[in-house]
Amino acid sequence: MRVSADVCLRATYAVRSSLRRVWLVPALLLLDLAACSPAEHRPQSAASVDLSRYAGTWFEAARIPTEFEDQRGRHCVDVTVSYSLADRGRIDIVDACRNMADGGQEVRQEGWAWPDAHDPARWRVTFRWPFYSDLWILGYDDAYHWSVVGSPSRRYLWILTRTRAPDSVGMEAARAIAAAQGYDVGRLVQAATP
Repeated sequence: MRVSADVCLRATYAVRSSLRRVWLVPALLLLDLAACSPAEHRPQSAASVDLSRYAGTWFEAARIPTEFEDQRGRHCVDVTVSYSLADRGRIDIVDACRNMADGGQEVRQEGWAWPDAHDPARWRVTFRWPFYSDLWILGYDDAYHWSVVGSPSRRYLWILTRTRAPDSVGMEAARAIAAAQGYDVGRLVQAATP
């Protein structure tokens, strides 16, 4: 069976066009990745955090919902986190909340953080070794009345305050820091108390 030259030309063009598309997508992706480094898209941690002033108890004022506070049979309210400086640069962490999905029972978990030696606002946190998360202090006020903590992936975000009833000016400043760092502040839910 003989195929016409016209059909051969169309088939050849289609194959070449497909090959170009196959190579075009990876080439465009590589160019896109080369044009911007991942560091440009990461949030910036706060400068000059004094860990001795940061230590103590914080109350959760707002958060982006998380699987460990809002799923798996949990609905955490009245959330606190306490940080205490330990030996060899470690920070001991105690998270506590009332689980309204379980009649308001208190849930506590203990963990540890290791601040980066060059940037104490960048912490590697674990509650179940060998699993860890990177959490960064993104901002705080000069008196350490409020703080913004988030993951560099922007998956997690918390606004923490030293009192259960945060002032609106501090909350707006904290939200502005988070928004400027690229976090979706529209997903923040205000902390609830029982």
